[in-house]
Amino acid sequence: MSGRNWLFIEARPTADSYEMMVREPEESSYFGKRILGKPMSRAEALVSPTMDDFFAVADFVAFNDPAVKSYLLGQGVSAAGRMGVDSNN
Repeated sequence: MSGRNWLFIEARPTADSYEMMVREPEESSYFGKRILGKPMSRAEALVSPTMDDFFAVADFVAFNDPAVKSYLLGQGVSAAGRMGVDSNN
């Protein structure tokens, strides 16, 4: 998958919000999955001109996916309200 890069962003709840940090790709359970493209090291990611795009996507998921949002709010993980991936949603 030339031209496709990925990085490992860990998100975790804090007392009043959440924090995200870029981790090394080898720490991800998805490391070695060629379909994702080329893994970016933490050092590469932090200087990448696409870093803001990665965090924008991560923030979108954190604010809009019910399971992720409930986890980051320190609640029980719930997918209630998650829409399916078919063309009717």
